[in-house]
Amino acid sequence: MSDNRFLEENHQKCRFIQGRFLLLHIFLCLFSAISIAQTTEDVYEGIALFQEGDFTGAKEQLDYTIAGRSNIVDSILVHAYYFRARAQIELYKTGATDNANGAYNILESAWHDLTEARKLAKNENNILAIEEEVENLHYTILNKGILLFNSSTPRLSGSKRNELLVEAIRILDIARSIENDYLTNDVLGQAQLRLGDSAKAYTTFKQAIALYDKRISEQPDPFVPYIYYRMALIERYFFSDYDKALSTIEQGLMACIDIEAQIDRMQYQQSEVYAKASTNLAFARKDLENLRLDLLMDNPEKLDEALQLFERELAQNPYDYDKLCAYATLLERNQDTLKAKKVLQSAIAVD
Repeated sequence: MSDNRFLEENHQKCRFIQGRFLLLHIFLCLFSAISIAQTTEDVYEGIALFQEGDFTGAKEQLDYTIAGRSNIVDSILVHAYYFRARAQIELYKTGATDNANGAYNILESAWHDLTEARKLAKNENNILAIEEEVENLHYTILNKGILLFNSSTPRLSGSKRNELLVEAIRILDIARSIENDYLTNDVLGQAQLRLGDSAKAYTTFKQAIALYDKRISEQPDPFVPYIYYRMALIERYFFSDYDKALSTIEQGLMACIDIEAQIDRMQYQQSEVYAKASTNLAFARKDLENLRLDLLMDNPEKLDEALQLFERELAQNPYDYDKLCAYATLLERNQDTLKAKKVLQSAIAVD
């Protein structure tokens, strides 16, 4: 065989192979386009089911579509995650989850989907819609956690009460992962404390205080002093640190002054909001002051300091029956029986 003929035959074979590869490439492109078009249609079918109020159908359709996400372009996949998250939230709201694990799983899954959608979103409108839904989800989950915590009353049996607290903590952990704010940490800390985990609760309360101090909003919260109150209780009875507890109470009382100034700056003086906030703050301040007196009375080394504090407070309000009785008890403990009798007589007169 001549060299020319050999080369010609090989060229023909190469052209044949190249042609087959070209046909295969065209076929794969067409198949890919058809596949993408089909998955896009599947996503929009799921969205249509959501808009019709068929949240179960929407979730199932989008579950199937997202499972094959390799065929979905990001601009379409972001809608799939976003609407599956919304479908799950609606299922939760309508009570489709009839047990604790179901509620936890569906809320956690919704948060995961919104996180994925946010990663993929490029369009400004999509980003705003996702962020708004994230805010709504945080509010929904936080309220669920508060409801569970409030349901764990002392009237319940120990096991049932603990079940509710464990569920509340799981739910509130999701809320905190969405938005790590002071209110979520405060409620979470209360649930941990009620469950008996004082050390973890203390850490959570400290974080709540730090986040409250860093918050952007100037909206005053008259219940924040109670975070200091609970921290002081843990310091006294769990860590057995009187001085630290008293220091924390002083910080709480300083916080009351700051919050009172914030309330005044909001110019609510003529409104019901101002009156309610002021009343709640007054209760919080009084509870902190009483806890301080209790701690001082409970420590023999702080007896002189306790007597001085009682005298200052009774000089401002000489008709406080509870403080008069406590002061009389303290005087008797200090072996000042004559003065104790006079103070007790003043208490009886007030009563």
